[in-house]
Amino acid sequence: MPMFTGRRVPTRNPNTAIWRFDAGTAVHEAGHAVAAIVFGWEVVRVRVADPHDDVAGRCEVRLPEPATPRKWLVFLLAGAVAEQTLTDRTGPWGDDQDRRDAKVAALEAAGGNRTVAAKVMADAEERARELVVAHAADVRTLAAAVRDVPGVGLGHEEVLVALGRG
Repeated sequence: MPMFTGRRVPTRNPNTAIWRFDAGTAVHEAGHAVAAIVFGWEVVRVRVADPHDDVAGRCEVRLPEPATPRKWLVFLLAGAVAEQTLTDRTGPWGDDQDRRDAKVAALEAAGGNRTVAAKVMADAEERARELVVAHAADVRTLAAAVRDVPGVGLGHEEVLVALGRG
C-alpha cells in the first residue's frame, strides 16, 4: 500500500502558542485524496500532522489493482498542483518526494528515455491541473475537514461523508 508523506514542518503561532498548519498542507493532501476518489481508489487515511509528528501531512491510499502510469503520475502530482492552484502560496509547491517519485515513475513509463519522460511528466501535470480545477470545491471542502482533526485525519468513509457522497 503506497503512502505519500509531506515534509514541511508546521509553524507555531507565537501569539497563541497553538500550532497552526499551513493551509497549503491541507490542500496538498486533499488534492491527493480527491484524485484517489476520482480514480476509484480507497483513501485509507488523509491528515495533517499534529505538533509531535515528523511530517506535515499524509495521504495513504489502497489501490484495487495496479494503477496505470498516467493515473499514478496524476495522483502523485495532484497535491502540489492543488497547492499551487488553490492557495495563495508563492512556492515552492508540494513535497520534493512527490516530485522525485513522479520523475522516477515517468522515466519508468518512458522506458528510460528522458525526453519522453519529460513529455510524460508535462502531460501528467496538465491532467492533474484539469482534475484539480474540475474538483476544486471538493479539494477545498476536504482540506477544511482534514484541518479540523490534525493528527487524526479522515478515513475513506469520513472522506466520502465530507464530500457529500457518503
